[in-house]
Amino acid sequence: MDASTLRWALAIVGLVVIGAIYLFSSFQKKSRRQAAIDTFTREELDTADIGDQQLKEELQHLNQVMQDIQDTQVVNDIKISVKKPALEEKPELRKEQIFIAPKAQAEGVISYHLKGEEDRILSGKDLLAAFKQVSLIIRSDGYYEYAEQLQVNFLVASLTDPATFESINKEEYNTTGLNCFFDPSNVNQPQQSYNVMLKKIDHLVQILDVKVYKNNLDLLTVTDVMKQRENLKNEAVR
Repeated sequence: MDASTLRWALAIVGLVVIGAIYLFSSFQKKSRRQAAIDTFTREELDTADIGDQQLKEELQHLNQVMQDIQDTQVVNDIKISVKKPALEEKPELRKEQIFIAPKAQAEGVISYHLKGEEDRILSGKDLLAAFKQVSLIIRSDGYYEYAEQLQVNFLVASLTDPATFESINKEEYNTTGLNCFFDPSNVNQPQQSYNVMLKKIDHLVQILDVKVYKNNLDLLTVTDVMKQRENLKNEAVR
């Protein structure tokens, strides 16, 4: 049995146990409250709430377990990179090869670059087809965005000056790559937006045959993703 199956099995067992606790505590609470009403004692009324508090704590714990399972599966589903480059290995992406939109360089912004190998360019035709597949839409300012339920999760810019896509429909349009980014302070659920952006990046990687780089121009790895997710999680509880 693999780790994912085991976690789901434990979660199911937890649900059964909590269901039993809930039924027992509900019955116990009704019995105690009725007895308290019959005898006019406050002590029984107070102790009747103990079962509910225990149930609340169990539900909170199970919710955390289920969230951890979901988060792990999100990361496991991403095929961006599985190996971390050797420390002595130089970044494959050179700064002079790309143009990064100013808004993608703002403080606190999470930004990843998508680029093909050996200076391969991306045509407007290929990009339009890829954007359509991952449900990206162009904005009035020339950037692409991905939104769900009126919430913009992240933006996409070109890695070629001027970083926008106003001329993407022209036959001669091309770019050195893409820049996917979002500001955690501008979204309602930063962790969810990050996971959504990762999944869309993963789709674009497979469609366009590109690699993903961090702002320091090193290849993005699963380890980097896990660290970023942990940072967002810690920020959420502050």
